[in-house]
Amino acid sequence: MPVEANIFSSRLQIRYNVGVDEKGNNIIRSKTYSNLKADVTDEAIYEVATAISDLQTNTLEEVHKIQDVMIIQV
Repeated sequence: MPVEANIFSSRLQIRYNVGVDEKGNNIIRSKTYSNLKADVTDEAIYEVATAISDLQTNTLEEVHKIQDVMIIQV
């Protein structure tokens, strides 16, 4: 049975290290940006994430591209 994946939306999530808790564990916070263009490259997403993080006081930890995909039978 053949199937097809359709991407409905993509989001950029940037995770920051905002400090250390009393047990010595890193405290991670994230900011998510919605409505990425469908044809945007991973390199462009990473460049935007690093440019945004340069404006922040917290340290960039991770960059995620999150996609909502529906799989349908064709």
